[in-house]
Order: sequence, then C-alpha cells, then structure tokens
Amino acid sequence: MSRFDKDGKGGMVGFFVHHPNAANLLMIILLVAGLFALSRMNSQFFPTIDSDTIEISVSWSGASAEDVEANILEIIEPKVRFIDGIDKVTSYAREGSAYIILEFKQGVDMPQALRDVESAVDLINTLPDLADDPTVSYRQFRDDVARLILSGPFDEASLRGFAKEIRDDLIDRGIDTVDFTGLRDEEFFVGLSDYDMRRLGLTVQDIGSQIASNSRDLPSGNVQDGFEKQVRTLANEETPESLSDIKIISGIDGSSVALGDIARVERRLDPDQVRGIMRGESAIQLIVRRAPSADSLEASAIVNDYLKSIEGVFPPTLKITQYDALAEALVDRILLLVKNAASGIILVMVILALFLNLRTALWVTAGIPISMLASCVVLLALGQSINMMSLFSFIMMLGVIVDDAIVVGEETTTRYQAGDPGPVAAQGGGSRMLLPVTAASLTTVAAFGPILLIGGVIGQMMGVLPLVVIAVLTASFVECFFILPGHLAHSMTPSHNRNWSVRRVITIGLILLLPMVLFYGLSPEMVGKFGGATQSLWQWLHGLFAEGSMVALLVFIAIAAVISTLIEALHVRKLRRTDFRANHGRMSESAFRRKFDKGFNALRDGPFRKIVTLSYDWRYTTLALCIAAMTIMGGLVAGGRVGFVFFPSAEAETVTISMTFNVGILEEDAVKIAKRVDDVVYQTEREIGKGEKLVIASFVTLGQSGRTTADNVASLRLRLTPSEQRSIRTPAFIRALNRNMPDMAGLKRASIRGQRGGPPGADLDIRLTGGSPDVLKRASLDLQERLSAYPGVSELDDNMPYGKPELTLALTPRGRSLGFTAQTVGEQVRDLIEGRTARKLAILDEEVEVRLKRLSHANVDSLRSLWLRSPQGTFVPLTEVVQIADRQGFSSIQRFDGKTTIAVTADVDAEVVTATELVAELDRTLMPQVANQYGIDYHFSGRNEERMDAFADLRIGLMIALAAIYIILAWIFASYTRPFAIMMIIPFGLVGAILGHYLLGFQLTILSLIGLLGLAGILVNDSIILVSRLDERIAHGQTLRHAAIGASCDRLRAVVLTSLTTVGGLAPMLFETSPQAQFLKPMAITIVFGLAVATLFVLFLVPSLFGVGGDIKRGLTFLLHGSKRPAEHSPAE
Repeated sequence: MSRFDKDGKGGMVGFFVHHPNAANLLMIILLVAGLFALSRMNSQFFPTIDSDTIEISVSWSGASAEDVEANILEIIEPKVRFIDGIDKVTSYAREGSAYIILEFKQGVDMPQALRDVESAVDLINTLPDLADDPTVSYRQFRDDVARLILSGPFDEASLRGFAKEIRDDLIDRGIDTVDFTGLRDEEFFVGLSDYDMRRLGLTVQDIGSQIASNSRDLPSGNVQDGFEKQVRTLANEETPESLSDIKIISGIDGSSVALGDIARVERRLDPDQVRGIMRGESAIQLIVRRAPSADSLEASAIVNDYLKSIEGVFPPTLKITQYDALAEALVDRILLLVKNAASGIILVMVILALFLNLRTALWVTAGIPISMLASCVVLLALGQSINMMSLFSFIMMLGVIVDDAIVVGEETTTRYQAGDPGPVAAQGGGSRMLLPVTAASLTTVAAFGPILLIGGVIGQMMGVLPLVVIAVLTASFVECFFILPGHLAHSMTPSHNRNWSVRRVITIGLILLLPMVLFYGLSPEMVGKFGGATQSLWQWLHGLFAEGSMVALLVFIAIAAVISTLIEALHVRKLRRTDFRANHGRMSESAFRRKFDKGFNALRDGPFRKIVTLSYDWRYTTLALCIAAMTIMGGLVAGGRVGFVFFPSAEAETVTISMTFNVGILEEDAVKIAKRVDDVVYQTEREIGKGEKLVIASFVTLGQSGRTTADNVASLRLRLTPSEQRSIRTPAFIRALNRNMPDMAGLKRASIRGQRGGPPGADLDIRLTGGSPDVLKRASLDLQERLSAYPGVSELDDNMPYGKPELTLALTPRGRSLGFTAQTVGEQVRDLIEGRTARKLAILDEEVEVRLKRLSHANVDSLRSLWLRSPQGTFVPLTEVVQIADRQGFSSIQRFDGKTTIAVTADVDAEVVTATELVAELDRTLMPQVANQYGIDYHFSGRNEERMDAFADLRIGLMIALAAIYIILAWIFASYTRPFAIMMIIPFGLVGAILGHYLLGFQLTILSLIGLLGLAGILVNDSIILVSRLDERIAHGQTLRHAAIGASCDRLRAVVLTSLTTVGGLAPMLFETSPQAQFLKPMAITIVFGLAVATLFVLFLVPSLFGVGGDIKRGLTFLLHGSKRPAEHSPAE
C-alpha cells in the first residue's frame, strides 16, 4: 500500500498515516506555536483575582466615626445600594473619612457601572458643607512585585526626594505602579496666636480668606492698546516667607498687619499622616506593583536591574532594603512543580516502557510535550498565565494526556501483532478507538467543566483547572489521532536499508547536544535552587571550562557526536543481525519484552481471571463488600478521624504585629514602644534560630494598622525567609514571639498573625448586627471572652476599636441668646482645633496645602480655653456658650449592606478543631445565647461564607457533571440504562480518596472535593474502555457472564496502564516536603489514592454490576412475561 493514501478512504486518520510528512509537519507546527505561546504567557503566583469593585471615598477632617456614619454613609448608601449589578455594599466610617466599597456580580459591565455610580453620587447635595467632594474610583487588580524600604541617617524630606526619584525611574523603565507607605505630604503650617486673633477681632476663617485671595494668580481680561494684550494679576511667590508677607489687615492710614506678625509660618510634613520607621529610623516603603497584563518575572527583573544600576549614585549611607521580592519565590515555586513534573514524566515513561514495546512507549511519551505545548496556545488565547494552579493542573494531566495515546497505541500494537502491516495497524487502531476516546475526553471535560461554576475567590483560583484540562485534552486528541498513528506506522514498518544514516546521526546528536548546552548555560542562582548532584555537576563543568568558552561547546559537540555514532552503530548492527524473512518482515521483540508479556499474560489468564470469575459469580457479595468499604470510609469522616478544612493555606511568610496604644499616647512614646517590639523580633530570631536567618526585613507603620487609621495604632510587618530555606516553622516563630512579648506601659494590645494565601477572611468571622454601636461593642467583648475558653481559638479581635475620648458640645440658653447656633459653634471650634485649609498650592508634582491652625500650649485645656466670636463681633469663652460632656467614641465603624456591623474574628488551630466543626458548635450553643442576651442578630462570614457559597456551587456543578456524563454515555452506547451501570463506579472513588487522607494524615479540603469531580471523569473513562470491549464480545455472541469476565481480562493492561500513568504523574507530589506545596497535596491524594483503589472496583465491580443488571432484567421479564426468559447473550440494559 502506498504511504500516501490518495483516495482518502481512511479518513483523516488514514490521511495522516499514509502521508509522507503530514504528521511531522503538524507536530512541528504545534511545537513552534506552543513555544511561542509559552514565551508570551505571563508568570505570576496565583491566577488573577479580579475584584469588580468601585470605591467611593469622602474626607471630612475632624469628624468622629459616628458623625461620618450618620452624615455621610447614611446619605450615600441609599443612593447607590440598588444600582443594577451590585452584589455587596461594605462601608467604613473612620475618624475624618468615609469609604464605601461596592462589589458587583461577575459579568457586569464595569465601565457602565462606574458611570452609574458617578451619576448617583453627583445627585447628592446634602453632605456636610466642610466635607470634601466624594471621589469615585474603580479598583483594578494590582499584584505586588517587590517592596523597597529607604532608611538611613536622613530627615524625612530627604527620604521623600530619594523615594520619588526611584519611583519615577522605575515607572520610566516600565513598572506599572509604585505606591508609598510612610511618605507624608508636605504642607504650609500657619500657627495662629489665640491672643492676637482676639485682639484684632479675627477668626481662622477671616485669615484663611485673606491667604486664599492673595496667593493665587488670576487672569484679569484683555485690553486694546494698539494691539490686544492680556492682563494677569500675579500673587506672591509660594514660600513660607512670601506667605508671611501677606497683609491680613490694612488701615486707611497705611498701617497693616502681616500674617507673619500674628502667626508662625513653616513648611513641614503633615503630622496626622502615617509615618514609616525601620529599626528606629525614619523610613519610606515603596510597593512595586504590576498590572494584570504585565509579567511578574519581567517586572522583578526591571527592579533588580535598576537597583544594580544605582549602586554608587545615591549616598552610601542610604539603605535600600528589598524584600517581598516575589519573583524569586515564584521561580522557586515554579521549579518545585517543574521538578515534580519531570519526576512524573520519568515515572510515566518507565511505566509505558514496561507495558508497551519501547517504540510505542517512546511515541506515546512524545505526546506529553507536544500536547502540553499545544495546549499553551489555547491557554494564551483564553488569557491564562503560568502560575502554581496551572502548573499543578499540568502535573495532574500528565497521566491523563497519555491515556488516549495508550489505548490507541495498545490497539495498534495488538493489530500489528495479529499480522496487520504497520500502516494498516496504525490506521485501524486510530479509527477503532476514535469513538471511545472521544467519549472519554468528553466525559473528562464534563467532570471538570462545572468547576467553572464556582464563584468567589475559590472559583477564580480553581477556574484555571478546567481550562487546562480542556486545552490539554483538545491538544491530546489532535496528537493522538493525527500525529501518533503516523509515527507508529513508521516505527512498525521495518527499514530494509541496513547502512549507516548520516541524517540519523546528526538528528540524535542535536537532541543530545541541546540539553547539555542549556544545562551549561544555567545561571548560578537557578542551579542553586536545584542543589544536590545537579549543582555539583554544574560546578564541575564550570570548573573545567570558563564561562562562554568555545572549548566547552566543542567538547559538548564531540560528546554528542560520539554517543550518537555509538547509538547508530548499535542500531545498524541490530538491523544486520535481524532476519526479516524469519519474522515475516517485522521487527523482532526484545527478550525482556517477550518475558514481560509472557508473565503478564500468565497473570491475566491465571490468577486474575479466577478472581474476576469469583467476583462475578458472587456478585452480590462483591457489591456488599464494596458498599461496606464505602460505609467504613464514611464513618472515618463522620467520626472525625478525617476532618475537613475549607482551604489549607500555605505557610505564612509574612507576619504582622498589630499594636494598639493607650489613647492620647505621645508620638515619641509610641515610637519607643514600636522600636522595643521590633527588638523583641530580632531577639526571638537569635533565641530560636541559633544563627539561622529568619527575618529578612521589618517595617513599622505608625498611625495605621490594617484598615484602621488612628493616632493610637501601629503595625509591624515582618518578612520571613522563604519557608524552604529555614527549619523554624512560622507558627513556632509566632508562638515564640508571643512568649517573648513583654508588658509595656502604653501598649494596650499586640496581636501577632501570619498573612496567608487563598480566600480572604479569618478562620472564624462572626458578624453581629441589629444594634447600636455601643450595644454591638458590648456584645463583641462578651463574645470574645467566651470564645477564649474554646480550645484552638486564638487572636480574638473585632473591627470596631475604641478611638479617642469624645467631648460633646451642647448649646446653652445663653449661647442662643448671644446669637450662636450649633453650626456656627461647630465651625469655629473645628477651625480652632482641627484647623482650616486656606488653599492648595501646586508645587512641582505635588499639591501642598496651606493649613491654618491655632497654636496649642502645653498643660492647658485646649478646648475650655477657646474663645468664639459672636455675631455681634465680640469674643466669648466657649464654656459660656456650650455645655461640655465626655463619652467614649470609636475610631472605626463598619457597615454591610446598610447595617452597622461588628465582625468578631479569630484564628483556629486546625490540629485542635476545624473551623467547620467550631462554626457548627457555636451556631448550636453559644451564638443564640449571645443574640438573645443583647437583642441582636448574627451570621457567620469570612471563610465560612466562602465555604457555603462554594458548596452551593459545587452541588450544582455535581448535578450538571453527572447529567452531562449520562448524556454522553447514553449517546455513545445508545442505551438509557447502560450509563447507570458505568456511573455507579463514581461514588466508590470516595473510598480511596478518604483512605489516602487518613493514611497520610491530611484533612479533606475544598481541593479534595474538586479533585473528586476530576476523579469521576477518569473513573468513567476506565469503565468505558471495559464496557466497550464487553459490548464487542456480546456482539460476537458470547453470554453476559463470559463477556463480562473476558472484557475485564482483555482490558486489564489498558485499565492498569492508564491508572498507573495518572498515578505516576502525580505520585512525586505526595513526597514533596516543601511547605508551600502542602495545600495542593489533598487534590493529589484524592486522585492518586482514589484512582488506585477505584481501579480495582472497575476491574471487579463493573462486571459484577452488569451481572446484577442482567439478574434484574431477567427478574422483571419473569414478573411481566411469566417463564419467558430473555436471550442469554443479550446485554444487561
């Protein structure tokens, strides 16, 4: 038969089998396109988490959190809550500011949503007069690339200049965004004398108006003087000296009072803003971020190259500390998964070589890189990136990729051994397995596809999994039927040319040369990440040859040439010794292959057939044993032997110490406490590290802790060394910090927490609603005290911290008689205490405020010493106008969907009690008691809310997956009842999954449940292979009993091989010790153990189920038709 099938009777499979080079051309196209796509895909830690949120912010300087809630939040929320597409509304009232975060449902047109929100906000005209205009912004995803801390013996003004210069340089080099922490704004401070203002009859507002009108250039029109000229009035230069010269009062006699005569004018940094500190010195942090379209590794390379280029440019005493450099950690994680993938590929190759002849095994294995690279084209088109989830998905698909190729290769080999020529066997094998492989691929897609229905953060993290599965299966299908048959046909067609082939020597030499050159060209940093023998070999090579030496290349070429020549010599020798006439023109099998096949056939036809026969004959006992096994595994879960944790976060590498000081603490005292806490950190490092470096950097933000901004809070952020590079685990380090943290005067509370990945929210998050802030706070404190008695619960806190003590002013009858109103009193008191912004000056790239404020004096009651100007122009003491009372206020109040809410949060030690168990216990006992006692409502949020949403989506996804699998099977087998027999194997996948978690000491997670969906598709595929063979035997006239037993024996090799390759691809993950890979293990355990155990169910239970089905059919026939019995050879439908 011609190698070029011109008549095309073999279809597409036949075309690629008989065409001289179509298969190779298609392979080259896929490889080149895949490499191009791989080079264009972005690299990042996790998939992009899009938050379709719009933020509304309003500043109201000097206002308390309660005032902000009542006068801003309660006005804006009703206007925006019911805009189309809004899912949740979260609002924050803080001292001096309000934030409203609108979360939209997925799929909403965000540009239109932004316009709707802006229009709604523009219609609001009832906000306080002194509040700034609302700002509406769309919060776009920005991923951290690195953090830089600038510190040293410099004042903050100098550090600001360095920080801005570095920011501008990085942006010029291609960085998307650089944000600052601890960079305080400059302002012109005008300190007013209370005595002078009263003497001259002035108020803060009067002076502010004079400054505003005398510090602004104004156009004054045009004049015609022969030709048109523009007139412009110029103000004085914007400096402290020029502001001091502004005339506040001018008399008709020429006398005047300048601002400098009654005020102290200076240019300073805003003392109310967040300040950065590092090891006791002023510091500024730069957070380098990338856009979703940017690559993390490229952005990190820009930062590293820039830092190298500025060595010697800035003063040598300027310390630039880089930490949170995610690129290095990202490379570590990628290499971790790549090493596991390489180990998996080797295991898969070994398994294939055992069960298939070497030629078939090599071409089946070749499908792995072809399919993976080709799938990158699909993933690039879908906007996906290289991240930990996508790489793990590829590892999971290692064995699945070759499943299709295995059944095609095995069928082709069987036909070839039966006497068909190589091209005929390849064409026949591909055509015969086209329908079963299509069905298997569709059922796998149907099993994984519903994962796309999971919403929230979990859905966005796991959404890449089904996309990788679809892309890989599509690429594998193309490789399996258009590339693999052509290669198998060629390998099974013996060459009668027994002479040397120069082309073959060159090809083999290039294949050998490429990895040697790539290995030699690796950077020292990259090789160091592999360590061990790999690093030793690389160092030995570089010790022999200088880097870039042509001698090394020539040596590599010589080694490759020698090895390829030796391989060719052995090949030619074997060809010349082969007597093709004795083998009917075929290649002879090796002695190992003959012995292995003989032993496998003996196992299949002997012990295995006997066990299958026994299980079929005692099919009800078999079914009962399987159900008993599933019941026992269910008991392990119900009895708590195998617990459930929603999402197992990777080990934290960032630790945050949130500090709350006593209200009214002086800034210098807060700095000393923060410095002492910082010293405790490094003392703990020396104590438990014993010379091992645990902390890379520490940075204090004074005035801010999380979302809370106040004078009495601070936060110390610690970046630890990567978990793989230290022996001290993060929980142990945190426990040591808690032990070493001393009681310090002025420090009210210090909470230490590790920053975790995965879904946002605390392990335990209880939201209290339905009461006033005071009632909710009392309920929160009571609840925290009761929760502290529960084992495993720690770091209890809420999000409504007490703020500064408040002084309330109530207008007295005398004040009303003098003409004062609550508004005039409030405005004058606010101007005197908080100050007033006269105007904002644009200086270079900054907006600098001119801020007027009354000078305060030490040891003087600043409020009770105030004087107010009455409408008649006389000054009256404040105490004669108002009555002053004390009360405790809050620094922050949070609202959810229009309701004032306090969130009580805590960490839960999963080794003591799981969050799921704790939530169930609290919902049954404690929470109803607290709710009844205080007359409030409650609900569980945080990760529990994410868990409930994910479970609801999973239930829907499971139903859709089962329905889709049923439809596919019903179509393939043209039967309504046959799919049930195949799908009954799905629940038994739980047996191996739960057993694996129990044996390895892992808890079930959401990833385990998602893995069960994928496992269902893989199990159905194995069942399809067996059932399709059963149908063939029945079609040839065999009884159901003989067909079921024979089908299990016939497909033993294929079922075992497909299961072993999938298990082999994931097995290295089970032995991975890296703390950062532990959260992926539950899914690997589910598939490896679930498939390993369920393979036995496929081989023994599925035939038994068909026997039970046959019994049921005969029983129904007897009931309906009496003694009339169906034909014995009919299938059990």
